Amino acid sequence: MTDKIKTTDQKSDIDFYSLSSQTTATPLTVSLERLKTTHEDELEALTQSNSPTAEEPILNIKNVWSLWSGILFLGAMTFIIVNGYELAQTVILAYQDNFAIGILMGATSLGFISLLGYLIVKEIFGYLRIKELSQSHAYQSITAQENKDKTLSYLKQRAKSQHNSDFAKRLNDNFFHSLQEHHTHQDVLEIYELNVDAPMRREAQKILKNESYRTGGAVLISPNDLIQTLALIWQNLRVVKKISQHYGLRLGLMGNLKLLRMLWENVLLQTATDKVVENLVQDVSNHFLGAITEKVTEATASGVLTARIGMVLIQQLSLKAK
Repeated sequence: MTDKIKTTDQKSDIDFYSLSSQTTATPLTVSLERLKTTHEDELEALTQSNSPTAEEPILNIKNVWSLWSGILFLGAMTFIIVNGYELAQTVILAYQDNFAIGILMGATSLGFISLLGYLIVKEIFGYLRIKELSQSHAYQSITAQENKDKTLSYLKQRAKSQHNSDFAKRLNDNFFHSLQEHHTHQDVLEIYELNVDAPMRREAQKILKNESYRTGGAVLISPNDLIQTLALIWQNLRVVKKISQHYGLRLGLMGNLKLLRMLWENVLLQTATDKVVENLVQDVSNHFLGAITEKVTEATASGVLTARIGMVLIQQLSLKAK
């Protein structure tokens, strides 16, 4: 009898422990775990839906930049088309009023616009023939590394890229001939700044100054807004090409997009300046002197805008931006 009770107790113990070890596999427990997991997933999804994620920001700098570039481009193109239409209407009215004057006005306007278009295309192709700058922000990287051999290697590569510029080639030759074994990494950078980078910037600023005067002259003789706008575009592109040829380098894709955006900004700023000056001059005087004052003011503003895009280009092409 005692043995039977003992056996039953042992069996009960075994059943009890075996039951407790299998509790995680029961249907009830599995359902509870599944419900908990589902609840956590729903909570996480709800949290993510109520807050912007890093992968899909609501508004970032790239989107703003693209939007602003699109606005500038459409605004400039709209201005050109509207003024082209006004010029065509003026020629048609002149033709209806006087056949000879209308034909003469149309021929001269078409010839002037065609010439400016040819010059614009010429400046673009001349710019594209220049070797592209591989590293636009190399100064910070070579300064941080403080490795004389790597710095000299980059400066030799940069000098090789500038071989089409006689001025840059001469300065680079003098720089490498002046180096000595005892010169440190910092000495190399200072000698390059003194003998190459600083003279290049000074000459580039002289070029920019002359081209700014040329821009003012082109705007001063422009007979209407459309030709004035095309003249401004031509001079902006001419400045970009002349300075790039001076350095023997041109910017990469992102740098070109930045310059293009600034060009459209210049067109729109010139348009706004023209309208403001026109209203101010009309309030002061409607005589010949007032018209001359208006054109001189517009020419001055155009020269300033050309200098604006040129200074940005000089900073980008210099080894050490000033």
